[in-house]
Amino acid sequence: MPAAKTLRLLNRIARIASEDLELQPMLQRVTDVLTAGFGWQLAALVRVDREHGRLVCAALSSCSSPQIFVGFSCALGTGVIGEVARSGKALVFDDVQRSAHYREVLPGVRSQAAVPVRHRGKVVAVLSVESHEAAAFRGQLALLETVAEQIAGAIASSELFGELHRRARDLELLSEVSRLAAEAGQLDDQLEQISHYARNRLGFAFVSISLLDEEGRSAVVKTFACDGEPPLAPDTLWPLDRGLVGKALRTGERQVVLDVHRDPDFVRLHPLVTSEAVFPIRCKGELLGIFNVEATSPEDFPPESLELLATLADQIAGAIRLAMAKRRLEESNRQLREANVRLERLSMIDPLTGVWNRRHFDQTLDLEWRRARREQRPLSALMIDIDCFKLFNDAYGHLAGDTSLRQVADVLQGNLKRAGDVVARYGGEEFAVILPGLERDAAYQVGERLRREVERLGIRHKLSSAAEVLTISAGVAIVEPSRHEAEPGLLVAEADHALYLAKSAGRNRVILAPD
Repeated sequence: MPAAKTLRLLNRIARIASEDLELQPMLQRVTDVLTAGFGWQLAALVRVDREHGRLVCAALSSCSSPQIFVGFSCALGTGVIGEVARSGKALVFDDVQRSAHYREVLPGVRSQAAVPVRHRGKVVAVLSVESHEAAAFRGQLALLETVAEQIAGAIASSELFGELHRRARDLELLSEVSRLAAEAGQLDDQLEQISHYARNRLGFAFVSISLLDEEGRSAVVKTFACDGEPPLAPDTLWPLDRGLVGKALRTGERQVVLDVHRDPDFVRLHPLVTSEAVFPIRCKGELLGIFNVEATSPEDFPPESLELLATLADQIAGAIRLAMAKRRLEESNRQLREANVRLERLSMIDPLTGVWNRRHFDQTLDLEWRRARREQRPLSALMIDIDCFKLFNDAYGHLAGDTSLRQVADVLQGNLKRAGDVVARYGGEEFAVILPGLERDAAYQVGERLRREVERLGIRHKLSSAAEVLTISAGVAIVEPSRHEAEPGLLVAEADHALYLAKSAGRNRVILAPD
């Protein structure tokens, strides 16, 4: 072939190799130029897959129907191409019948040439051309090696582009998972969103996340992302002695099986699954659960994907820890609120008698006063005093006095029937009662009932001037706040004055404050 034409074809191949970052279409156009431009019967670019020990046809151009096709694969050491991949040296056969390595893929082939394509010092592919003419490639080795170098550059560019694209994809994936992990919501919902997103984004058969139970004796399947109906229901218990999941939980180590048919620990949940990878979910050394991924091809688990999945497991651990911390914080806040409520209540309770204290009485009186004014209804109050209580203490002692105070408080509390009625220890032997909405007669009857029930206690009081048992005196006052501009203290003052009248009249009686 004239040198000028050869140069034009090389220039064309160089342009093809530089103008498209999609590797397979570019390689196909190169093999098309080789067969059409040089008149060769077959040109193929075969990738070397050392991880799986295979040769894989990446591009093929032929004048007829060869026995191979794009995607065809065979063992790494097969034929002339296999020998070039192994040795890294070009081979040219003027007569293929004299080659022990030749394997026929196209009938009538007389000669073959194969040159290695190197990237970073390694043979990553082999360029092979075949012809029906004998010695068709004599003197063509330099040309083929030049084409191989151009292909190597294109492969390097494509791999660089692919690596950048993969990293961008991985960063996007990790960023989205971080966002899902940080969002507010229940942990189960977060894990479900993460598993579905990871599966859809990476194209696995299914993804599941399981957490150790509190006893650490089994795993609880929290989420299962797959096509169709999940094979396991949420919260299914998975024993630690079953499957690769159990093995990962027992050992705390990553489990990767590219051919599940050869692994005795594999448990089949999906008919098309061929490979499984299980990643422990850890946080600060503590095993929390597992991140399980199953695929329909071992090619779904290249080293970079396994590292990405391991990083996802770390992010899931962070989500779990965040949710656990949030749960602990919410529980602490709940306990704190309850403690504050208890403390607030205790601050309102009289420690001796167990009824409300003066502080609570004052707050409740103010609240009921404003409510009565707003609803234009009456508000009643009782001021109660235990008759001759100092003499009782002198006669029977302070312990007996304390006991009697508790007994009287219990009687007062037990005989108030309505939810809004309030009894409080006002100070010393004095008690105060608030009766919202009661008219004069009804409020008086409540006071009389309380007096009567205290007397029925029958607590002996030999020094009382009112009776031989402990008794009380009470003053009752009723006001309608809507008719008064005064403060709630008016009601207390009137009830206290009525109490004074009751004591002056001989004690053990109830007196109504005058209108």
